[in-house]
Order: sequence, then C-alpha cells, then structure tokens
Amino acid sequence: FVFVSVPQLCAVWCAYTHGLLHWLDVRVWCAIHELVARRCQCRPGAKSCYTHAELVPLLGHHRGIVAAVQRLTTLGFVTWQSNAIVFAVPERAYTLCPELDAMLARMPRRCCDLPVPRRVLRFLAGGCRRSLFATLLGHSK
Repeated sequence: FVFVSVPQLCAVWCAYTHGLLHWLDVRVWCAIHELVARRCQCRPGAKSCYTHAELVPLLGHHRGIVAAVQRLTTLGFVTWQSNAIVFAVPERAYTLCPELDAMLARMPRRCCDLPVPRRVLRFLAGGCRRSLFATLLGHSK
C-alpha cells in the first residue's frame, strides 16, 4: 500500500477539474507515488536517484512526461529532486480551487492518509477513464 494524503488527493483532483492540471498530470502524480514506494525498502544509507525515464513504463509512453512533472512542481504539488520527492498541498490550491475546503469538509477521513494498493496506483498511472479513476479513489476507505 501507498498512503496518500486525502488533502493532497483532493487538491490534485480539484486542480484537474479546474483545468490547472491535465489528465496526464494526474496520472504522472500517481506514477510518482509508485516511484517513491519502490524505494521504501532501500537499505539505510542508499542514495535514491529519480529520473523521468522511470515513469515511462508506468505510463506506457514518454510523451509529455517532463512537461507534466514541470506543471506539478510549478503548482507546488510535487517537489522533484534527483535524490528526493516530496508531495504537498500548495497553499494557493485553496485560492485556485475555492471548493477545495467544502470537498474536504465532506470527507470523513480528511485528516488521515488513504491506503491505496500499489497495484491500483500502477493501474491508474497506466491510464483508465476519468470516471473509473474517480470511482476507484472515491471507494477507497
């Protein structure tokens, strides 16, 4: 499982529905979670080295990956460095997506992390209909 922050997930979805992120960006965001999860069992002291090329097998193609990562970092959803990746909810997400607060208020577990099976993350990153994506994550509890 990968534990995904509910506020981060809602902020990414909200940014997508407002046209701030593309559908590929949401898929790349899921794929980046998988990259981080792959390194959770590294031996102590091992250096991580993240590359955009690692995203290609998860997404099934290479078109637009660099631009998608750039959009995610520019908006503040991801901090990508070759040795570390950090996920966040950018403060401006609340001003760019005014209904984000209302969305979070309706979430019963808004302060918790959502356990998402890694297989599901890989499926979402690989591409599926937007409605299936929303349904899968909406039913994850």
